[in-house]
Amino acid sequence: MIGFDLDSSESAVDLADCFSSVYAVVGIHPHDAANYGGATEARIRDLAVHPRVVAIGEIGLDYHYDLPPRDIQANVFRAQVELASEFELPVVIHCRDAYKDTLDVLEGWAGHVRLGGVMHCWGGSAGEAERALALGFHLGFGGVVTFKNAGETRDIAVPFHWIE
Repeated sequence: MIGFDLDSSESAVDLADCFSSVYAVVGIHPHDAANYGGATEARIRDLAVHPRVVAIGEIGLDYHYDLPPRDIQANVFRAQVELASEFELPVVIHCRDAYKDTLDVLEGWAGHVRLGGVMHCWGGSAGEAERALALGFHLGFGGVVTFKNAGETRDIAVPFHWIE
């Protein structure tokens, strides 16, 4: 169960406590980055040490709407990557129209701690996919691969397709 704000992160942990087959991911989505302050960070930190929490997410950068401004998103993203590194947890990355900046942040941690995780709903280029894979990330492909204008995304996904 993946959190995207404080309430959903707390709900994810509560749900994971109720069902043995459910694990939680906690974090603040870039759209909610303006709400990330000391109290929110402290609560995410508390949740991150819960035994049913397996990753920090959904975190990242979203330049499609720029809600909130990019500098706020970047600061919150870096803070949560640092938190994941501190607790040795992988990350679940949300990235929309911000692949270069997202990968630059993640590459900044490559020499310190190999975070790894999932870049969900991949929509970046082939070169960006290579960068993400080199960092130990998995690429998630959603329904976007069915869009008529998603040729490059399909080309990236096809080599990883396991059905012949």
